[in-house]
Amino acid sequence: DPLDRDQIRAIPGGDIADNALMVLAGEFYRIHQAEGGDEIVAYQPDTQSVFDIAHLLAGKSIFYDLYDDPAWVHELLEICLDLYLRVVNHLKPLLGEASQGIMVHGHGTPQGVYFSDAGTRTSEDTATLLSPDMIAEFVLAYMERAIAPFEGGFVHFCGRHQPLYEQLCRSAGVKAIDLGNSEMYDLRWLLDRCAATRTVLYSRVTALPDESWPAYVERVAGLIRETGARCIVRPLVYPDSRAECLEMLDMWHTLTGNN
Repeated sequence: DPLDRDQIRAIPGGDIADNALMVLAGEFYRIHQAEGGDEIVAYQPDTQSVFDIAHLLAGKSIFYDLYDDPAWVHELLEICLDLYLRVVNHLKPLLGEASQGIMVHGHGTPQGVYFSDAGTRTSEDTATLLSPDMIAEFVLAYMERAIAPFEGGFVHFCGRHQPLYEQLCRSAGVKAIDLGNSEMYDLRWLLDRCAATRTVLYSRVTALPDESWPAYVERVAGLIRETGARCIVRPLVYPDSRAECLEMLDMWHTLTGNN
């Protein structure tokens, strides 16, 4: 259930280290390091954004308050920004990550990716319900303050919101974007905007109906080469054998010019 305002205002007085979820996370990371930390890399949990946290704490009333009591929403977001920073700063040492500039991301993927210019991750799903002006005031302003101490961030969101995608691309602190529903967008449109800002598109890329893996690779690689976008693609079409997978990788490198 949502918290009332007094309960939310009491959050800054709490000790993150004593929170049951943080205790559980710490125990998980300690077990990981003891049992195989050299072979399997742990990473930050699915940390929500400042605005998503505010939505989780306040519930649907936040959408009315955006119009009726914006001063309260800004107060709420300051509390959630402090909470986000305290949680990430608590978790990164448990992972053995430097406090700034680096991270490993692996949520929802069969592989992990090392980021050398981003130190945290955030999810902006609730922002898809807002207008571009509201995103600028209530989402991006706090997201940028949240990721700045870590020298940049990786951002995920589900759904279709083209203005949000463009605003994230233009944010200097956003190093990479992951789309939960890439099938809702035109791929060239996505790549053009990433190329213009040098933002990495780290995302699944949807296949066309009945598209074979060679046709998929040729189409996607061709668009990336034409636009000059920087990408880490998670394909949704796979060969049947390991030999074909190696052939797919070689074809990808040849077509994108990354031999």
